[in-house]
Amino acid sequence: MKKERIACYVRVSTDLDEQDSSYKNQEYYFKNKYKDCEVLIYKDKGTGTSFRREGFQQMLLDAGLDKLDERNTNKKIVFIQSDREPLFRKIVVKDTSRFARNIVIMDIIRELKAKDVFIFFEDIQKDTSKDEDMVMLQMLFTFAENTSRTISQSTKFGNKRTIEQNNRDLAPKFQ
Repeated sequence: MKKERIACYVRVSTDLDEQDSSYKNQEYYFKNKYKDCEVLIYKDKGTGTSFRREGFQQMLLDAGLDKLDERNTNKKIVFIQSDREPLFRKIVVKDTSRFARNIVIMDIIRELKAKDVFIFFEDIQKDTSKDEDMVMLQMLFTFAENTSRTISQSTKFGNKRTIEQNNRDLAPKFQ
């Protein structure tokens, strides 16, 4: 009997070497949990707000989507259905935030659904094959995008204030 082939997506947020053990742990987790399946691992380092991730893009290509030329889409990455058969019908993600922190992901999820490729998010036990789960996922991705944007703005503000304070502290004092 042929094993079901599934894709598992793994992402770490930074390029730090310490993150390599996180990759290994996540790969080990998926291969052991789904040992009755043929597990294809796709992995990336970087932010979840962008789709400019090699492993993510390869997973979508293997799922039967094509990437449109960015020059024709105002530099946005857009994926559409291709004529190719997907290499798998299921993508498993351990944590929703590892997959994306951008509401635009819903467009990609719809394209995957049209190819009969579904995503299961283990942390929230939601599956894109179910319409009621799609509503919840849309809310979660909207919230994740807004949270990510707020954290980014706060970090930039804090960094700017620290630089200003350091410049004042280093400025010569006149009496």
